[in-house]
Amino acid sequence: LEKMIFKPNWNRYFNTAPETKNVLAIDPAIGESKQNCDSGFAVVGGAPNGLIYIHEAFGKQMNLTEQVRITFKLVRDYNIHKVVVETIAYQEALAQAIALERDRVDEKGVKVNEDVHFTIVKEVPGGKDKKDARIKSMIPYFENGKVLMKKNMSKLQKQMREYPFGKKRDVIDVLAYAIRNAVHTKEFVKQKEVDPLSFEAIMKELEDKSKQNSLFPKAKGFVASGMSRYY
Repeated sequence: LEKMIFKPNWNRYFNTAPETKNVLAIDPAIGESKQNCDSGFAVVGGAPNGLIYIHEAFGKQMNLTEQVRITFKLVRDYNIHKVVVETIAYQEALAQAIALERDRVDEKGVKVNEDVHFTIVKEVPGGKDKKDARIKSMIPYFENGKVLMKKNMSKLQKQMREYPFGKKRDVIDVLAYAIRNAVHTKEFVKQKEVDPLSFEAIMKELEDKSKQNSLFPKAKGFVASGMSRYY
């Protein structure tokens, strides 16, 4: 237990999620043989309450056609408007295939997939954005109880328990992409810092004092008019 990066007692679960703004993240495997990693898919939603809900998180070996089919199924199932795809080498082909299918038209020029509308975000790993750094960036979210998952996500929980010693980490890697793209903006809006000696700050302070002082003349007038009856 002490060697685990993601502690089991950090896991939080949900049965029914509130309305969330969902993101689909895909980490395509480079090959299809057993020695290669699985293609990872994760659907994550940020809620107005600041929590993050994992709707889907799985990995399996599949060809390009299967990856495109699953992508569009998830887009429809979860009303997704943002698809994040890791793009290096062969993986670039998946992003292109998804875009082509999204914009495909029939012989009459009508879009075949008119019911879906989403943008494609290409994540290019490398430099500081390495796999272990991405995965570990999820630690504060799990440790602070910000992430909830479904109890039947056995593959995700297994990879979290075994990280960093497990053989596979494709599901937790794609989850890291999803979480950083799905964080609800309200939770992370940074308040603008105002210099108390700036012109704007001084003018606002004078304006506030002016509003407070404007009450006293009215009170004086009221007292004076009332007292005049007795003199």
